[in-house]
Amino acid sequence: MKERRKRNIYVVLTALFLIAVAGLYTYLYLIPEITGALTPTVTVEYGSLQTSEVAHCTVVREETVVYAGESGTVSYYSNETEKTRKGTKVLDVYPAGSSGVAYTAQTTGFVSYFVDGWEESLDPDSLATLKPDELIELNIVPEDVRKNDASEGDALYKLVTNDTWYMVLSVPKEKREAYSLNSNVTVIFDKGSVRAKVSESYDRGDYAMIILKTGRYFEYFAQLRTQDVKVITSDYTGLLLPVTAVTQQDEENGVYVLGIDGNYSFVPVEILTQSGDTILVSADGDLRIYDTVMRNVTEDQEE
Repeated sequence: MKERRKRNIYVVLTALFLIAVAGLYTYLYLIPEITGALTPTVTVEYGSLQTSEVAHCTVVREETVVYAGESGTVSYYSNETEKTRKGTKVLDVYPAGSSGVAYTAQTTGFVSYFVDGWEESLDPDSLATLKPDELIELNIVPEDVRKNDASEGDALYKLVTNDTWYMVLSVPKEKREAYSLNSNVTVIFDKGSVRAKVSESYDRGDYAMIILKTGRYFEYFAQLRTQDVKVITSDYTGLLLPVTAVTQQDEENGVYVLGIDGNYSFVPVEILTQSGDTILVSADGDLRIYDTVMRNVTEDQEE
């Protein structure tokens, strides 16, 4: 009898312990999550917000390919993407039984040994005639033409003869508005990134063609021709808010801020950008970091 009573007491104590643990878990984890989602206000925080997208990129350069005038063994003197002055020897070709034939840079530029056959078709003069729906289908892989022996007519190297580099983005035409003229964007390639300016944009069929221009040196520019890239179209810092907190009053964007008297008042804001359910507004207005604003503005609350 005593053993059964002990077992019953043990069972009851175990059950009470499990109930206590479940209650503590609910108090520490579940209730804060539920109440956080239902909280009618949010505290203004300072932060940053980027908007980006993936686009097909075609690199366009002013460049000249140099071909072998004779067959022979090749000796190289310039490194890949090395800035070379006019008259500098790039390489020698040694025909059998003859002295070497020197190949020198005809103008100052970047030497590259990656050739793809599109050097004459994709140059700055062709930009106005390019079609984004055709460019997006291109997958051009340049070939490294360096080798010990060259035959007559082989490509030996190319010389990129301008410090201005162009990138042509092919994007759906409804995304063209993200690329305002003269705005700055960041293009992220597989092997690095570069800042560029939007110089032109066109709607052509189902796609828009965005022409970017930069004078910034990027080591792999001379090698690249086509690649899918990530383009950061905006990168702002300011005050972060949920989309549901922003409303309009008299056609002006703003939020309702909790005052020390417990009442809400409308404060205008300047929207900088939006990503998903988050809006970034300027920190230069009357809204301040750590202000308490209404999280979900309804028509009844606005009235």
